[in-house]
Amino acid sequence: MRQFFCNIALFISLLFVGANAWADDVDDLLNKGANSLVGEDIQQAINYFNLAIQPGIATHLQMVSAYSGLCASRYKISLIKKDSKLNLQAIQDCDKAIFLKSDQQSVYRMRGIAYLTYGNFEKAVSDLNVAVALEPSDFLSIQNRGLAKARLGSYDDAIVDFDRAIELKPSNPWGYYNRGRIQAILSNYEQAVDDFSAFIRFNRKFALVYMHRGRSRLRLGHYQQAVGDFYEAIRIEKGDKSIAIAHRGITLYMLGRFDEAAVDLAKVVKLNPKDMESRFWLYLVRTRLGQPKNSTFTANGGVTKRGTWAGEMSAYLMGHGESHKVLDMVRATKDDVIRGERESLSNFIFGEWAAVQGKLDVASKWFEIIVNKKGLKPPWFHSAKQQLALLQNQKNVMRSAAEQEKLAEKVVAVFKEAQQKNDKKIAVDKVKEIDQKRDKVKLTLQRHLTKLPKQQVYNSAATPDKKGYVFKLASFGQLTNAQKALEEAKLMGYKANIQSIMVKGNRFMRVWIGPFSDLQKANEARDLLKQLPGRSPGKVQFR
Repeated sequence: MRQFFCNIALFISLLFVGANAWADDVDDLLNKGANSLVGEDIQQAINYFNLAIQPGIATHLQMVSAYSGLCASRYKISLIKKDSKLNLQAIQDCDKAIFLKSDQQSVYRMRGIAYLTYGNFEKAVSDLNVAVALEPSDFLSIQNRGLAKARLGSYDDAIVDFDRAIELKPSNPWGYYNRGRIQAILSNYEQAVDDFSAFIRFNRKFALVYMHRGRSRLRLGHYQQAVGDFYEAIRIEKGDKSIAIAHRGITLYMLGRFDEAAVDLAKVVKLNPKDMESRFWLYLVRTRLGQPKNSTFTANGGVTKRGTWAGEMSAYLMGHGESHKVLDMVRATKDDVIRGERESLSNFIFGEWAAVQGKLDVASKWFEIIVNKKGLKPPWFHSAKQQLALLQNQKNVMRSAAEQEKLAEKVVAVFKEAQQKNDKKIAVDKVKEIDQKRDKVKLTLQRHLTKLPKQQVYNSAATPDKKGYVFKLASFGQLTNAQKALEEAKLMGYKANIQSIMVKGNRFMRVWIGPFSDLQKANEARDLLKQLPGRSPGKVQFR
């Protein structure tokens, strides 16, 4: 932008070169105004350009220079003060300059950009069309015309302009940034990520570009990369960080890093008490962590008034509201974009809340709505899809639990018969028939047919004791792998749980077996599990 104003100042200087000697005082004022504009002394520049407007004394070109200088100066100070009245005055100054000389490309560009900032996008496109016609290689005019077209909803035309601006000036990062914004609007998230990454190669200190890239990665389901972007946005941002922290907290929730998510979301609630959406996520994560949660919606000035979307959702999570009332409030939202976002978020929260409570069928119903809905996918689409697959697997395991128990009883009966008759062949032949019905039983038993166990392999699952003998079955980098190992242990009748830990910035999932009431049983279980493929249990310990 500084280069743009320098160009304007140069244009002003060139206009009055060769003026009549009697107008030297005006020349001096224009020179001082141009220098003040470049030197960022904007108010002084305005004073000089106003003094240069001397009808009857200033030449025609000097008047054009003065009004052009006023246009540039007032536009720049309108950006600093965020004053639309000054912006309008800048447009009026450009009008006068164009009236006096109608073929000045830089003035059309200046007025077009001023119209763009003022919000009159049709006139911005019109002026920038003239600027491009007068100078087809002016990438700034083309780039700003793309912005105006984007504001008018002509996204494809805007991308054409951004493509051309980038072609003319590949080293200008804003072409990539603007194109990335439009690609994200069009749901072309991979292209958006590429453009934001291109911008970052030129400028690594712009927090907002990391926010936009993180949001695009969130939509793609690249949660780990999105977290990295939100971390960087928070690090760079000097002002309000609450939006970036909220996004990081939600993404950490998607990754199952609930302890870190809780810290971020609690911080957001303090920074921005009116952010009820962050309170919903905080309530969910506190429930998952077993933390106190009753004050989540009321602390730090929260609002739980019924008859609003936030109030009905708060009531639903606290157990005295209903989902259909939440959705009624969503449907009453007039803004289409906000209504769509709230509906998808509500469905996801319903699914998460049902999953937390162990209502697998209910959770699946809500996640299916998100996954199967046509159109724009919400940021939690991929998480909902993963959750749906996980829930389906859990339901399959639960449906087979009764069959597994019956098969286990049959296997135990076979072992007892074989022990009584001291005939290992009986166990081998009869277990083969059972194995054909259930591969998981076969996987568990096939390595132990040559050695009859002294203890029953399948013990009934009891409520875990507070203390006892335990051992670590394995550690995993992926939650899904840890859950598979957990299910395997439980199908064998052992109590098990998953512990999430951080090691040098990386998260691992430890699967613990136990507790057992005595050391011998723990060691027998460890020896048995040690023979399963890919399992290397740790030492038995008491805790």
